[in-house]
Amino acid sequence: MRFCELNRRGPARGLILAVVLCLLPLASEAASLVDALAAPVSAQQRNGAGGSIAANSEEALLVAGIEALDQNRLEDAVMLLEELVSRRPDFQLAQLVYADLLSARVRPLGRFGSFDVAAADRLEALRDEARRRLAHSRSAPAEDRIPENLILLGRDQKHVIVVDVPAARLYLFANDGGKLTRVIDQYVSSGKNGARKLREGDQRTPVGVYFVTGRIPHAALPDFYGSGALPINYPNEWDMRLGRSGYGIWIHGVPTDTYSRSPQASDGCIAVANNDLESLLGMVPNTNAPVVIADGVRWVKPDAVQSKRQEIKAMLETWRKDWESMSFDRYARHYSRAFVSDGMGRFAWLEKKRRTNAAKTYVQVNFSNLSAFSYPGEENLVVVTFDQDYRSSNFSDATKKRQYWRQESDGRWKIIFEEEARFLDVHFRGLPYSSRAKLTGLQGSP
Repeated sequence: MRFCELNRRGPARGLILAVVLCLLPLASEAASLVDALAAPVSAQQRNGAGGSIAANSEEALLVAGIEALDQNRLEDAVMLLEELVSRRPDFQLAQLVYADLLSARVRPLGRFGSFDVAAADRLEALRDEARRRLAHSRSAPAEDRIPENLILLGRDQKHVIVVDVPAARLYLFANDGGKLTRVIDQYVSSGKNGARKLREGDQRTPVGVYFVTGRIPHAALPDFYGSGALPINYPNEWDMRLGRSGYGIWIHGVPTDTYSRSPQASDGCIAVANNDLESLLGMVPNTNAPVVIADGVRWVKPDAVQSKRQEIKAMLETWRKDWESMSFDRYARHYSRAFVSDGMGRFAWLEKKRRTNAAKTYVQVNFSNLSAFSYPGEENLVVVTFDQDYRSSNFSDATKKRQYWRQESDGRWKIIFEEEARFLDVHFRGLPYSSRAKLTGLQGSP
């Protein structure tokens, strides 16, 4: 991308044009920055409570400084950026803009980043960071919106993490009896080659519905990972079915001498500023918190997912009753021709179920703690997880089950995958052994 030339409105205005107009084209209907943007950061913003600007004061200062530039308030911009770089000397983008501001006082500025930046690729990465942070400040989702993927959270899922890879944002929602509130909104870095991971080493961030498998403390990791890490269960059941490979996808911090990384700088993980990660770690439990990673998020009012929620509950209830009916045909109709589980296709699976049920006089099935998420990047695919209580005339069992339901061409929802919900050995590969042993209960030598 070429640098943009300054226009006739002076060096300060030209700088902001180079940053905003050339790097961040906006639709004519895009909303203006809120008046509070140039004001001191509120306590609500400092505490990470959502809003039109990012949920940390460093980002608020950065965007307020650029807004001051856009209004040709050079001294205000200098003051804001000076405070920011004093507070966070490791914030490289802030240092770049601040250096340009100081340079603009004494000589005309021909381009963004013309002051003391030698590496063109690094400058391009900083431009990208500026573009995405500013895009979010201008078009952050309204506080009464949620991602459409969040159909239903279980009672034990007190929080859910949503990552919008192209927007370079991580959101944390608190679940209060089914009511979701956005409590964290953070800038993040993801894979060098974008989203939709397919194979090991492709430097892409996976897209899908995942769950936190544990927590790795700062002390157990090299400094590169910053304040700690939340590993997730990539590859999940759907990834493995589609032959996606790789492992060791984490939400982690950044080196202690770095405030943030550019938007696409990781090998596939989600990298978060250390102070932001510490806020996240303070809210997310050790395991099982859902993590929805999307190649773009569609924001809707909570009522918009209500019909989908009822549809999912109804189809599960019908499946449960048909299982209890002891009618094999009624039970089998819920399974897609493309169904796979435990290495078996539909025919082998159903034949095994038929033989098992033939020896029973009754079956009783109940499920609770239901969660449901529409799967990002897939057409009409929903992943549901629930606690299943199974009782029959000769066997009883309680387990956590996961199913993938797909709406097929005739409009009917059918199960395409079903297994016990569990973490596998691959989900713990790459972890320090001490952390792995703690998370899995392993004993002895690695």
